[in-house]
Order: sequence, then C-alpha cells, then structure tokens
Amino acid sequence: MGHVVLLGDSIFENSAYVKSQPSVLEPLRRALPAGWPATLAAVDGVAHSRSVLSSRVWTKARHTCS
Repeated sequence: MGHVVLLGDSIFENSAYVKSQPSVLEPLRRALPAGWPATLAAVDGVAHSRSVLSSRVWTKARHTCS
C-alpha cells in the first residue's frame, strides 16, 4: 500500500480559491488505488522551512498510519 503526501503551498492547499469546486485533494483521493491514503501537509501562504515541513509530515503520517 502506498501513501501520497502533498507538500507545498496553495498549489495544493487550494480550497480557499476553488470555493464550490473540489480542491486538489478530493479528486486525487478518488483516483488513487483502494486503500491508499492521501494526506494534505501543505499550507496556503506560508513560506516553509525544512523543519516546519518535516514536523507537519511526521505528525500527519503518524496519525494517518497508526
């Protein structure tokens, strides 16, 4: 089983910009094979440091995979 984690900014966390349309995460989840989770670790409008991204990914992955 795989696990897709989206890292970045508003290119992935685009829910505020698409309003009534699906965000990037929704169609991605539908397109993935059964059992594959997709985790959004992107933050709109934030310039990420490596440590911030690492912390967010670890926290999201730990909760998703446990």
